[in-house]
Amino acid sequence: MTIRGLLDNRVDSDFCAAFESWHLMLCKVAGSIPSPPGSQPPIGSLLLLVRPSASDLVTLLGGAVAGIHFMTDEHFGISVVEYMAAGAIPIAHNSAGPRMDIVLPEDSKQTGFLAQSVEEYAEAIIEVIKMPENERLEIAVAARKRASMFSEQRFYEDFKAAVRPIFCDGTK
Repeated sequence: MTIRGLLDNRVDSDFCAAFESWHLMLCKVAGSIPSPPGSQPPIGSLLLLVRPSASDLVTLLGGAVAGIHFMTDEHFGISVVEYMAAGAIPIAHNSAGPRMDIVLPEDSKQTGFLAQSVEEYAEAIIEVIKMPENERLEIAVAARKRASMFSEQRFYEDFKAAVRPIFCDGTK
């Protein structure tokens, strides 16, 4: 198993430095050699990307089975939507946007997992790892469909539908 992680531009440099230090310690404990940013890590390695480029993000998510999101009370959770759009099963914090808007059933099908405690995250990770591939694919398909609810095209269409009655007199 390869574990890869990323930090984006919303976190400050002190947090990034602390997280990089944690990453090096985790690599030491796991007996893994940390891979430099931009390199392809060997199987079984740990990779941390800090402020990844768009192409690094696409590569990271394109090969992911799951995406883990720890942020508590995030108002929306665009990274969770990115996981889902890429076909990675989200394991997100059971609060705010992920709970209320994103990791919801799609056509009565599960789109991911919500967790709050370390134990709940561990259970969800183990469930995804042990899950038969056909079940993972079912969740991934439902998650992709759910993610499409948050696309630019969908926003554009919904926005036009909402403002059209204001700007049109109804006789046209």
